Amino acid sequence: MVGKQDGVWICLIFYSIISFRPKSFSMPFKKFFLTGIIEHGILRISSLSLNNNFYKYFIQFNLHSQLVTHNLNITNRQSGIRIKLKFKKKGGVNMKKIIGITLMILIIATMPAIAQQKELNLYGSAEPRVIEHLAKGFEKESGVKVNWIRMSSGETLARLRAEKANPQADVWWGGTLDPHSFAAREGLTEPYRPSIFHELDPRFRDPIGGNDVIGVYVGILGFSVNEKVLKKMGLPIPKGWQDLINPQYKGLIGVANPNTSGTALTTLATQVFLLGENEGLNYMKKLHKNIAHYTKSGVAPGILAGRGEIAIAIIFLHDAIYHAEEGYPVTPIVPREGTGYEIGGLNLVKGAKHPRLAKQFIDWVVSAKVQESLASIGSYQLPTNTKARVPDVSIPIDSVKTVDYDFVWVADNGVRIQDRWTREVFTLPR
Repeated sequence: MVGKQDGVWICLIFYSIISFRPKSFSMPFKKFFLTGIIEHGILRISSLSLNNNFYKYFIQFNLHSQLVTHNLNITNRQSGIRIKLKFKKKGGVNMKKIIGITLMILIIATMPAIAQQKELNLYGSAEPRVIEHLAKGFEKESGVKVNWIRMSSGETLARLRAEKANPQADVWWGGTLDPHSFAAREGLTEPYRPSIFHELDPRFRDPIGGNDVIGVYVGILGFSVNEKVLKKMGLPIPKGWQDLINPQYKGLIGVANPNTSGTALTTLATQVFLLGENEGLNYMKKLHKNIAHYTKSGVAPGILAGRGEIAIAIIFLHDAIYHAEEGYPVTPIVPREGTGYEIGGLNLVKGAKHPRLAKQFIDWVVSAKVQESLASIGSYQLPTNTKARVPDVSIPIDSVKTVDYDFVWVADNGVRIQDRWTREVFTLPR
């Protein structure tokens, strides 16, 4: 099917063909702002750039004519491509031929550039099924191809740091807010205020200010407990954080590493807000003695608990609910002393190659329709869009005793407490 835009291109191609038939032709380029010259019957284009990327290329046409100096500018407003050609001539000007040449260059050059603009590169730090769901949904609605990679939030932050000089992603969705905040503080991402910002819950939509990170969901930290394993061992079900440091649970607890997992960093920060920084680190030392596995991903301990490889996992409760729904014999537990919570982060990557599409995706993904759709694939976080319906199985955050989780403090101090945990806790024997 040929649309209106396709029809314009067809007309331009036809006009170019009837206007000029080059005897020789070389064109090894992709996307550009052109600067060229015609001299002694030869059109030569030697440099080009687009989106601040500069390239040196060579294009040659044999015109079989001598041209006087002539300047010609053409701008394709839809694609943002501008072509500037500088001509030299010693005789009469054949404007039909000049325009035909220029249109041919514009058509061939801008079509790959426009096609490239129809791709979005997405980094996601939630479960793979969630990232895939969002990618397919955006592709269906916008016609934009989404290239996505799933990594834990710590891995994604490390990758953004490594790619700072040449960003490969356009947008980062999901995972706990804290690593997103580190990225913002380090200049790896840039602020963007979604077009429907007013629909988002004021408590969660802009946690560190300046629209540096947008909140897209909320998750409550807690335990996923395999009661069968504990019953078989004659052990009680833990009800709070202090229960977990009892030596009877040695080797039965799983949690992720705070250096790779936002879930684990939330766990560490929760102890700091409950007990103070030094006492919080002391608590983590005691907990360390009972840890069987430090995983890379925050959700992985929940799978281990479901399989019976450990008895207790420190994870977000929406994951525990999903695992129970999938048939794992686990029970979600809210710690009685109070607990921390995550706000899922959303960032526009600084230097993104497709910033317009990234902003389009951000506007789309914070909508009530999209946030509601996540429950259909077992993603039971609490939506931040106030118009979105909360999943029936989710635990409302207002029903839970939470710590005074200071996201700004973690943004400014999180890397430091990660380092303290690594030096003071992780190196200890278990």
